[in-house]
Amino acid sequence: MPLALFLVVNIDANRAKGNDLYIRSLPTKMNQQFTAQDLYLIETLVRFWDFRREEDQWCLAELDAITESNPFKTWRLILALVKAAPSRRVLLQIGAGPLERLLSKNGPAFIGSIKDEVKSNVKLLYALSGAGIIGSESKEIQRLWDKYNLWHADQLIF
Repeated sequence: MPLALFLVVNIDANRAKGNDLYIRSLPTKMNQQFTAQDLYLIETLVRFWDFRREEDQWCLAELDAITESNPFKTWRLILALVKAAPSRRVLLQIGAGPLERLLSKNGPAFIGSIKDEVKSNVKLLYALSGAGIIGSESKEIQRLWDKYNLWHADQLIF
C-alpha cells in the first residue's frame, strides 16, 4: 500500500477510535495550517515519544525525510509537536530529535526564529535544553543556554 494511502486510511481509523488525543491540544489556527497527513504524523510522533510503541516508529523516518526536503515545514511541525507534548520527557525527545537535527542541518537559517519563539514559549525553551550544542550555530545556541540558564532547565515552570 502506498504511504499516502496508508496514512489516509490510518487517519480515518484513528479518528473513528478517538485516537487523536495529542492534536486536540493544538489551537485551531495552528491545526488549520497542516494537512491531515501532517496532523497524523504529529499525533504519531508524540504518541511514539510518550509510549514507545514499536508500530509508531515509522514516523521518525518520515520526519527525517521532511527535515531533509523542507526545513521550514519541519520548524512548523516542531512548534506543533512542542504544543502537543504532554510531558517534559516528550519535550526532551523533541529537542534531542527533530530540533537538534534542524539545528545541525540548517541552524543559521532558524536561530533567529528560535530566539524569537523562546521569548514566549517556555515549552520550546525546555525542548531546546534537550538539543545538543553542535555545528556552526553552537555559539548562538550556547548564548541561549546561558541566557535562559538551560543548564538547570528542570527548574523551568510551565
